[in-house]
Amino acid sequence: MKDTWTKRTTSSTEAPGRTRAQAAERRPGNARRKVRSDDSALVEDKKMRRLRIIVDLTAGVLAVERLTIDEALDMVNATKHAVLGLFPGKEETYDMIYGRRFARIMRERFAAPPPIDRGARDEEPKTRA
Repeated sequence: MKDTWTKRTTSSTEAPGRTRAQAAERRPGNARRKVRSDDSALVEDKKMRRLRIIVDLTAGVLAVERLTIDEALDMVNATKHAVLGLFPGKEETYDMIYGRRFARIMRERFAAPPPIDRGARDEEPKTRA
C-alpha cells in the first residue's frame, strides 16, 4: 500500500524538486514579497506573536473577569514585566502603547459610577396644563 501522506504534489507553478518558497519567489507579482529565511526575522516574528498574545489575553481578562483593583494592577505589572523580558529597553514604547490601553480598560472597569441626582428624581414630573 502506498503512503499517500508522503507523496509530494506540485502545482502548475512549482517545478519538481523546488520548495514552495522557491517557487513563490519566481511567480509573477511576488517580486516585492521576499520569503524570510533569516533567523533573526523569524525570532522577531515569534516575539511579536508572543507579545500580541500576552497583551490581548491580559486586556481580555481585565475587561471581563471580576478582579479587584489590586489583582488587576498585579496583572498589568506582570504583563509589563513579561513584555520587557521579550523587548528589553522598550519601557517607554510599552508605556506609550500598552500602558495607555490598560489604563483605559482600568478606568472603564474601576471608575466610580456617576453620582445620582436624587433631588431631580424625587420631584413629580411636570405635566402640561
